[in-house]
Amino acid sequence: MILEHGERQPLAAILDNREWRAHLQETLMDGYPDGCVVAAKLNVPGAIKNNVSLQAIFRVGLIELGRRMRGECLCVAECHYYVNRPTGPEAFAAFEKAIGLR
Repeated sequence: MILEHGERQPLAAILDNREWRAHLQETLMDGYPDGCVVAAKLNVPGAIKNNVSLQAIFRVGLIELGRRMRGECLCVAECHYYVNRPTGPEAFAAFEKAIGLR
């Protein structure tokens, strides 16, 4: 099973990560007030939030998101990837203009 391997995360670490994510998103939104921020993460049940298999699944999702953005000719102004976070992989992209994906 995918969720049998990895480091178990205590609830405090998961909650701290949520605060970290909110702060980063707010910082990006402040930097691009006329744009938008896209945040990507996995919603993984249980205490194991990251391992090689979960990182592979996350990368597949990011590749698909990137493909759709290129199809819409969208340019990322700023991006951040955090694939190895113990609380799970995450990525953030800021756009100077609001976007709409199909």
